[in-house]
Amino acid sequence: MKGVIQKFFPEKGFGFIRMENNDSLFFHRSALQPDHNPVVNDQVEFQIKATHRGDQAEHIKLIQAAEPAQYIEEYPNKVLYSHDGCFPAGFSVAREVATVRASEYGYANARNVLLAQASRAGGNGVVIRQETQSTSKSSIALAVLGFVIFFLALLVNLIGMLTRPTMGKFLYMPKLYGSKLRTRTTLVGVAVVVSRQRRQ
Repeated sequence: MKGVIQKFFPEKGFGFIRMENNDSLFFHRSALQPDHNPVVNDQVEFQIKATHRGDQAEHIKLIQAAEPAQYIEEYPNKVLYSHDGCFPAGFSVAREVATVRASEYGYANARNVLLAQASRAGGNGVVIRQETQSTSKSSIALAVLGFVIFFLALLVNLIGMLTRPTMGKFLYMPKLYGSKLRTRTTLVGVAVVVSRQRRQ
């Protein structure tokens, strides 16, 4: 009988042949010719042997080797980023394009600006090489001023409680102004072209 190699698992030593009637038939490596390393779509000739586990192929002979697989280059549909040069879904760096830099308030904003710069430079990926965060002097001054106002308001409340002990509570609750520091994130990276090989 004739068929083609459908699957082969070299580490396990067995595979399957697709017969002319489209049924799958099990085979073991021991049924192959010594010089035959099976590849998907190899055309083979074989005999069927009945065993206690079902039918399997025996005396497998190669008739015609499969044509070499054809691969095409595939690119992602969005700009990817990575910290260690490893990209998801099997994509890898094909070439470097340019160095890009972004400095924004908030990590997400800085990353988005970096991705946009990479895209403008002709890349479809960014490898982030350096990340730094800094707080501006004006932001620190605003936070200090907010703490001072808070403690002054707290002091006014305490004086009010001492002069009017019958009230037993704050005249008003002070609010802490300017306590949130604005942190600027700076990202430096390399714009790259990433791709992967896909079998046709």
